[in-house]
Amino acid sequence: MNSAILSYRDGQAELADARETLERESADGRAELADALTELQNGEAEYADGLADYEEGKAEAEQELADARAELDRQIAEGAGKAYRYLQALYGMPAAILASGPRADGLRRFLEQELGMEVVCFARREELSDQEDFYRELRGSEAALLFGSSFEQDGADELEIPLIRMDYPVFDEVCLTPRPHLGGQGTLHLLEDIFRGIMNGRTLKGALYQ
Repeated sequence: MNSAILSYRDGQAELADARETLERESADGRAELADALTELQNGEAEYADGLADYEEGKAEAEQELADARAELDRQIAEGAGKAYRYLQALYGMPAAILASGPRADGLRRFLEQELGMEVVCFARREELSDQEDFYRELRGSEAALLFGSSFEQDGADELEIPLIRMDYPVFDEVCLTPRPHLGGQGTLHLLEDIFRGIMNGRTLKGALYQ
């Protein structure tokens, strides 16, 4: 009888211990779940803040880009406006380009779309297997200007047309100040180079003066 009572009491004690352990583990689990939920909420708040910062930064960047474009347009209009009558003379003028790929493509778009010139002879330098092929095409064209590097000076002299140096290398001119061909100032520099080349060659023959 006493043995049964002791076994019953031991069982009750074990049951109480198990219940206590379960409750403690359940409490710990609920605490961990609450911590995880708090971290998730904090993460969502940080994400929302980061998204807001991104949107704000994006809007500022877009505004800065718009301002830069407006300033570029203003610089080009202000500078080119002073040379309007010279720009009119470029419309429809035939030109030739021999330059590296990206530079050649960009220059062609600018001459044709912005200045209204006609590119009648065009080659990307790295795609030429024989440069003489380009010069044969150039001789048979009405090109009045040649855009290239210092290497093209002999060809320009042969055809008595101005060479506008805007591709690498340029080793027969000295420039002590920056003269880029990109951006608003670069556009004006390129126009200056074109006008200067035409004026320096005003006594020569060729399609430019026919």
